[in-house]
Amino acid sequence: THQTLTREKDPIFLKYMAEFGVHLPLSADPFCDVSSRHADALQTWTFTDVLPDRSAERRYGPFMDLRHAGRVSDGVMSLCRERAGATDRAVGVGMHQFGDAGRVSARRRALVRFATIEIGNIVERGHVTLPSITGSNPLPARLQQVFDRLLAGLAPKSIARELGLSVWTVRDHVQRLYRFLDVSGRDELMARFVGRARE
Repeated sequence: THQTLTREKDPIFLKYMAEFGVHLPLSADPFCDVSSRHADALQTWTFTDVLPDRSAERRYGPFMDLRHAGRVSDGVMSLCRERAGATDRAVGVGMHQFGDAGRVSARRRALVRFATIEIGNIVERGHVTLPSITGSNPLPARLQQVFDRLLAGLAPKSIARELGLSVWTVRDHVQRLYRFLDVSGRDELMARFVGRARE
Protein backbone atom coordinates (compact mmCIF):
# COMPACT_ATOMS: atom_id res chain seq x y z
CA THR A 1 0.00 0.00 0.00
CA HIS A 2 1.71 3.17 -1.15
CA GLN A 3 0.23 6.59 -1.77
CA THR A 4 2.13 9.08 -3.89
CA LEU A 5 1.28 12.75 -3.43
CA THR A 6 2.07 15.28 -6.14
CA ARG A 7 0.56 18.50 -7.47
CA GLU A 8 1.89 18.05 -10.98
CA LYS A 9 1.00 15.08 -13.21
CA ASP A 10 4.01 14.40 -15.38
CA PRO A 11 2.91 11.92 -18.12
CA ILE A 12 6.30 10.20 -18.40
CA PHE A 13 6.50 9.67 -14.63
CA LEU A 14 2.92 8.35 -14.52
CA LYS A 15 3.74 5.96 -17.35
CA TYR A 16 6.71 4.70 -15.33
CA MET A 17 4.51 4.17 -12.27
CA ALA A 18 2.00 2.22 -14.36
CA GLU A 19 4.68 -0.03 -15.85
CA PHE A 20 6.82 -0.41 -12.73
CA GLY A 21 7.17 -4.06 -11.79
CA VAL A 22 5.92 -5.20 -15.19
CA HIS A 23 8.79 -4.33 -17.53
CA LEU A 24 11.30 -3.50 -14.79
CA PRO A 25 12.05 -5.67 -11.73
CA LEU A 26 11.43 -4.07 -8.33
CA SER A 27 15.19 -4.18 -7.68
CA ALA A 28 15.67 -1.69 -10.56
CA ASP A 29 14.05 1.03 -8.43
CA PRO A 30 16.50 2.44 -5.84
CA PHE A 31 13.79 3.03 -3.21
CA CYS A 32 12.52 -0.57 -3.41
CA ASP A 33 16.01 -2.02 -3.60
CA VAL A 34 17.39 -0.07 -0.62
CA SER A 35 14.31 -0.52 1.58
CA SER A 36 14.21 -4.29 0.92
CA ARG A 37 17.80 -4.58 2.17
CA HIS A 38 17.07 -2.78 5.47
CA ALA A 39 15.14 -4.46 8.26
CA ASP A 40 14.12 -1.26 10.09
CA ALA A 41 10.38 -1.17 10.83
CA LEU A 42 10.27 2.55 9.93
CA GLN A 43 12.29 3.91 7.02
CA THR A 44 12.46 7.26 5.24
CA TRP A 45 14.51 7.82 2.10
CA THR A 46 15.12 10.69 -0.31
CA PHE A 47 16.95 10.65 -3.64
CA THR A 48 20.10 11.74 -1.83
CA ASP A 49 19.87 8.71 0.47
CA VAL A 50 19.30 6.10 -2.25
CA LEU A 51 21.40 7.79 -4.96
CA PRO A 52 24.35 9.21 -3.01
CA ASP A 53 26.87 9.18 -5.88
CA ARG A 54 27.47 8.48 -9.56
CA SER A 55 28.14 4.78 -8.99
CA ALA A 56 24.69 4.37 -7.40
CA GLU A 57 23.11 6.24 -10.31
CA ARG A 58 24.85 3.89 -12.77
CA ARG A 59 23.51 0.89 -10.82
CA TYR A 60 19.94 2.09 -11.43
CA GLY A 61 20.35 3.15 -15.06
CA PRO A 62 16.75 2.53 -16.21
CA PHE A 63 15.39 4.44 -13.21
CA MET A 64 17.76 7.36 -13.88
CA ASP A 65 16.65 7.47 -17.54
CA LEU A 66 13.03 7.66 -16.42
CA ARG A 67 13.85 10.21 -13.75
CA HIS A 68 15.54 12.55 -16.22
CA ALA A 69 12.91 11.98 -18.92
CA GLY A 70 10.15 12.65 -16.39
CA ARG A 71 11.90 15.73 -15.02
CA VAL A 72 11.58 14.47 -11.43
CA SER A 73 13.74 16.77 -9.31
CA ASP A 74 13.53 14.87 -6.01
CA GLY A 75 11.42 12.46 -4.01
CA VAL A 76 10.92 11.07 -0.53
CA MET A 77 9.48 7.71 0.45
CA SER A 78 8.63 6.60 3.97
CA LEU A 79 7.38 3.14 4.89
CA CYS A 80 6.31 1.28 8.00
CA ARG A 81 6.56 -2.51 7.89
CA GLU A 82 3.74 -4.72 9.08
CA ARG A 83 5.04 -8.08 10.23
CA ALA A 84 2.40 -10.64 11.08
CA GLY A 85 3.24 -14.31 10.80
CA ALA A 86 4.81 -14.99 7.42
CA THR A 87 3.83 -11.65 5.90
CA ASP A 88 6.18 -8.72 5.55
CA ARG A 89 4.25 -5.84 4.01
CA ALA A 90 4.57 -2.11 4.23
CA VAL A 91 2.35 0.94 4.26
CA GLY A 92 3.72 4.32 3.43
CA VAL A 93 3.64 7.67 1.72
CA GLY A 94 5.71 8.94 -1.18
CA MET A 95 6.19 12.49 -2.45
CA HIS A 96 7.76 13.39 -5.78
CA GLN A 97 8.82 16.87 -6.87
CA PHE A 98 9.00 17.96 -10.49
CA GLY A 99 10.64 20.66 -12.54
CA ASP A 100 11.94 23.61 -10.51
CA ALA A 101 10.67 22.27 -7.17
CA GLY A 102 14.21 21.24 -6.21
CA ARG A 103 15.14 19.07 -3.26
CA VAL A 104 12.65 17.80 -0.68
CA SER A 105 12.89 20.09 2.37
CA ALA A 106 13.49 18.77 5.89
CA ARG A 107 9.96 19.90 6.81
CA ARG A 108 8.34 17.92 3.99
CA ARG A 109 10.46 14.90 4.79
CA ALA A 110 9.30 15.12 8.43
CA LEU A 111 5.64 15.42 7.32
CA VAL A 112 5.92 12.31 5.13
CA ARG A 113 7.52 10.39 8.01
CA PHE A 114 4.82 11.60 10.43
CA ALA A 115 2.05 10.54 8.03
CA THR A 116 3.64 7.09 7.71
CA ILE A 117 3.84 6.67 11.49
CA GLU A 118 0.16 7.61 11.82
CA ILE A 119 -0.84 5.16 9.07
CA GLY A 120 1.24 2.45 10.77
CA ASN A 121 -0.50 3.13 14.10
CA ILE A 122 -3.93 2.87 12.47
CA VAL A 123 -3.02 -0.50 10.94
CA GLU A 124 -1.42 -1.75 14.18
CA ARG A 125 -4.51 -0.89 16.22
CA GLY A 126 -6.71 -2.82 13.83
CA HIS A 127 -8.66 0.18 12.54
CA VAL A 128 -7.55 -0.77 9.02
CA THR A 129 -6.88 -4.36 8.00
CA LEU A 130 -4.65 -4.77 4.99
CA PRO A 131 -6.32 -7.22 2.59
CA SER A 132 -4.59 -10.40 1.54
CA ILE A 133 -3.04 -9.79 -1.85
CA THR A 134 -4.44 -13.11 -3.10
CA GLY A 135 -7.90 -12.68 -1.58
CA SER A 136 -9.64 -15.05 0.79
CA ASN A 137 -8.28 -18.19 -0.91
CA PRO A 138 -4.66 -18.62 0.31
CA LEU A 139 -2.00 -20.01 -1.99
CA PRO A 140 -0.27 -23.32 -1.25
CA ALA A 141 3.09 -22.66 0.44
CA ARG A 142 5.28 -23.42 -2.59
CA LEU A 143 3.13 -21.31 -4.93
CA GLN A 144 3.29 -18.46 -2.41
CA GLN A 145 7.10 -18.63 -2.49
CA VAL A 146 7.10 -18.47 -6.29
CA PHE A 147 4.46 -15.71 -6.27
CA ASP A 148 6.48 -13.54 -3.87
CA ARG A 149 9.58 -13.86 -6.03
CA LEU A 150 7.70 -13.12 -9.24
CA LEU A 151 6.37 -9.90 -7.69
CA ALA A 152 9.95 -9.03 -6.70
CA GLY A 153 10.86 -9.24 -10.39
CA LEU A 154 12.89 -12.47 -10.32
CA ALA A 155 13.14 -14.66 -13.42
CA PRO A 156 12.41 -18.44 -13.25
CA LYS A 157 16.15 -19.26 -13.23
CA SER A 158 16.73 -17.02 -10.20
CA ILE A 159 13.66 -18.41 -8.43
CA ALA A 160 14.88 -21.96 -9.09
CA ARG A 161 18.30 -21.11 -7.65
CA GLU A 162 16.81 -19.50 -4.52
CA LEU A 163 14.36 -22.33 -3.85
CA GLY A 164 16.69 -25.18 -4.83
CA LEU A 165 14.40 -26.36 -7.64
CA SER A 166 14.86 -27.07 -11.32
CA VAL A 167 13.86 -24.37 -13.81
CA TRP A 168 11.28 -26.77 -15.26
CA THR A 169 9.68 -27.26 -11.84
CA VAL A 170 9.51 -23.49 -11.30
CA ARG A 171 7.94 -22.98 -14.73
CA ASP A 172 5.35 -25.61 -13.86
CA HIS A 173 4.62 -23.79 -10.59
CA VAL A 174 4.31 -20.50 -12.49
CA GLN A 175 1.71 -22.02 -14.84
CA ARG A 176 -0.20 -23.42 -11.85
CA LEU A 177 -0.02 -19.97 -10.26
CA TYR A 178 -1.48 -18.33 -13.37
CA ARG A 179 -4.39 -20.80 -13.35
CA PHE A 180 -4.91 -20.38 -9.60
CA LEU A 181 -5.05 -16.58 -9.89
CA ASP A 182 -6.89 -16.63 -13.23
CA VAL A 183 -4.35 -14.51 -15.14
CA SER A 184 -3.07 -15.07 -18.67
CA GLY A 185 0.61 -14.41 -17.98
CA ARG A 186 3.26 -12.49 -16.10
CA ASP A 187 2.31 -9.04 -17.43
CA GLU A 188 -1.29 -9.46 -16.25
CA LEU A 189 -0.11 -10.86 -12.92
CA MET A 190 2.19 -7.88 -12.29
CA ALA A 191 -0.32 -5.31 -13.54
CA ARG A 192 -3.00 -6.70 -11.24
CA PHE A 193 -1.06 -7.28 -8.03
CA VAL A 194 1.62 -4.59 -8.16
CA GLY A 195 -1.14 -2.10 -9.05
CA ARG A 196 -3.32 -3.32 -6.15
CA ALA A 197 -0.45 -3.00 -3.69
CA ARG A 198 0.00 0.63 -4.79
CA GLU A 199 -3.69 1.65 -4.50
